[in-house]
Amino acid sequence: MLPRENRLRSREAFDRLRREGKRWRGRLLTLSIAPTQLGRVRFGFIVTRKVGNAVTRNRMRRRMRAIIRLRLPLMQAASADAVLIGYQGAVGAAHRELEKEIDHLLAQAGLL
Repeated sequence: MLPRENRLRSREAFDRLRREGKRWRGRLLTLSIAPTQLGRVRFGFIVTRKVGNAVTRNRMRRRMRAIIRLRLPLMQAASADAVLIGYQGAVGAAHRELEKEIDHLLAQAGLL
C-alpha cells in the first residue's frame, strides 16, 4: 500500500495538476507533474472508463500503485504532485512493460 502521506486524494489537487501540470505521454500511460513545497512526492492514479469495467480499472490502479510504491525511496529528494493516467493499451500489458513505461516517464520528468 502506498503510504498515506504519498497519496493524492482531493479533487482540488487533481484539478490543479490538470491546469498547471506538465505532461509526459507514453504509449500506455500519461504522467502529469506539478511542483509543490511539501517536501515529498504525492501520487494519484486515474484509469478512464474506456478501459473497462470497475474490476478492470481497479486492477490497473493497483498495478500502477505497486510499481510506484517500489520506486518511492528513489524519489525522496523530490517535492511534487503527480498523476498517472492509464489507457486501454495498459490493461493487457505485461507487468515488466508497465514498469519500463513508468520508469521512462519518471526519468523524463526528473523524478528518478
